[in-house]
Amino acid sequence: MGSKITAGFFLNYYFNLDDNIGMGRGGMGSKITAALVAANGGVTTCVASGYDLENIKRVFSGDDVGTLFPGRSRPNKRQRWLTLATGR
Repeated sequence: MGSKITAGFFLNYYFNLDDNIGMGRGGMGSKITAALVAANGGVTTCVASGYDLENIKRVFSGDDVGTLFPGRSRPNKRQRWLTLATGR
C-alpha cells in the first residue's frame, strides 16, 4: 500500500502529514482525520499528548495544550446526507 500523504486546509491552517513516519499504527494523520470529522459534526476536539495525564485537566481548564479543532455549526440532515453520499 505505501505511504499516504494527508494534506489540506482547516480553518485557514495548512497541514501535510505522512502517516508512515515513526513507529506504531494510527499516527497523527489518523488523529487529525478523526478530529476533523468531529469538528465538522459540531464537536470541539483537542489532540494532546496522552503521556501526561495532567493534560486532561489543562485542556478543560482552558490552558493552551495540544491542538484545538473548534466544532463548526452542526450540519442539518440534508448537509449530513450530502456529506455521507459524497464520502467526505
